Amino acid sequence: MIKIEFLLDEINYGEIADTLIPVIIGRLSEREDSGKLIQILNSLDKLPGAIAKTALNTLPESVKEEAAVYFLEKYKDKMMEFINTFAEENQIQAEVSGIRITKEAKDFYNR
Repeated sequence: MIKIEFLLDEINYGEIADTLIPVIIGRLSEREDSGKLIQILNSLDKLPGAIAKTALNTLPESVKEEAAVYFLEKYKDKMMEFINTFAEENQIQAEVSGIRITKEAKDFYNR
């Protein structure tokens, strides 16, 4: 087995707000400890696009990163399918069997 890691950085959360906010609201609604955050995001979803994007960009970085993890978790099956299709089309005899998505603290090695 081989492990490959991708680090995402410099994410423009405002530009993906229209897609990101509904996904986050759905995921956070399932959690008991997300009361205040879910209220903020519910209000963002009702705002016009430009205002919602600006508001999303003003959230603390840790909240935005957690939101991105939720968003990517929702689509990880599609990402695996895409990678496996790419491998098959390029005659690479390998299959992605799982993707783990986590939020990591920035440090010297993650720049």
